[in-house]
Amino acid sequence: MKRSVTKRLAKSYMAMKGDSMNTDGTGCMVMAIITLAILAFNIFIGGLLVQYSVEYWGSRAKEKQVDVKYWKCCLIAIPLAELALTVAAVTWMISWFD
Repeated sequence: MKRSVTKRLAKSYMAMKGDSMNTDGTGCMVMAIITLAILAFNIFIGGLLVQYSVEYWGSRAKEKQVDVKYWKCCLIAIPLAELALTVAAVTWMISWFD
């Protein structure tokens, strides 16, 4: 009796594995590509937002034009991209009154 239950479980597992599980790794690759695309978008857009905010506030503090390198802003945006969005939005709203 025990042997037949084990065989039936093994047979149903093999049938399930063949039908519903993707074993070639394409799902993992698709998720990796999507994750990298979101990360790249986050870095580039975050870099623009950091650059806008730093140039605006730097120019306002020094009372002359400030130029910041974009690649440095992209590096800063890696950990701070979400914060950069909030700061850039507040900066943009403040700039209405200048």
